[in-house]
Amino acid sequence: MRQFLNDEKGFAGECLFDDLITKSGASTYVQLNGLLLEWNGNLFQIDSLLASPYRIYLYDVKNFEGILHRRRPMVF
Repeated sequence: MRQFLNDEKGFAGECLFDDLITKSGASTYVQLNGLLLEWNGNLFQIDSLLASPYRIYLYDVKNFEGILHRRRPMVF
């Protein structure tokens, strides 16, 4: 049950991210969501890939709650 709740919360965060992209200047970029790829026998997922004319941006979306503290280069 806990995994389901975590997955549901993660999906909500990804939907929020997609809404933010849609409302931004990046809405003209090509956007691919939920890519499941394999490299050297290992599966991995890219939550969102944005392709602009000059760069490709990869996003691993998190949906944390509470207060986050950043100490370079990590977030606590």
